[in-house]
Amino acid sequence: AKRTWLGWCCNVDCCLPNYYKITSERVLHSEWDIWYLCDSPLLALLLPCYCLRGIAIDLCPACSCLRFKAPKDSEENEADHVLRAKRRAERGCLDYCCFCPTGRSALFWDIDLLSDIGAKQGCGQIFRNEGNLKMHRMAGGDADNNEPIFWVKNVPEVFSLFDDLSYELSQMDLS
Repeated sequence: AKRTWLGWCCNVDCCLPNYYKITSERVLHSEWDIWYLCDSPLLALLLPCYCLRGIAIDLCPACSCLRFKAPKDSEENEADHVLRAKRRAERGCLDYCCFCPTGRSALFWDIDLLSDIGAKQGCGQIFRNEGNLKMHRMAGGDADNNEPIFWVKNVPEVFSLFDDLSYELSQMDLS
């Protein structure tokens, strides 16, 4: 799919875009794990240490002692996810420029949960030849995210893809 030059500029890797892939079985997506520097400004002084730790992990993947410990059970995972979503919703104007990516989480959900699909294009997206896909999911089917609506953002030629997906979904037996 073709983006305009402006759309390409807004989706280069340094702009930290999310990644989405829709297959016949799953919807894969990744989101950036963000550290908001304004939450703990004193920890920003340790930014060089965090960068060196990241380089050491990349050079020696066997060093598990340098990695953060992930939540071990579903309750901890849910609490972590709720905390991240709450933080994302409450961010202030400084948080748009004072943040640092700390990693990327790749997630997926089964296409069987999909009940409806829509497309939306904002005024700013017209010039980039992009739009957002709005995917309605059945409630309670995804352990990572309980939201009934899932947005696939900044899709190039969104209405063309919407037509293709609508046709393919009408041919599948999703009932």
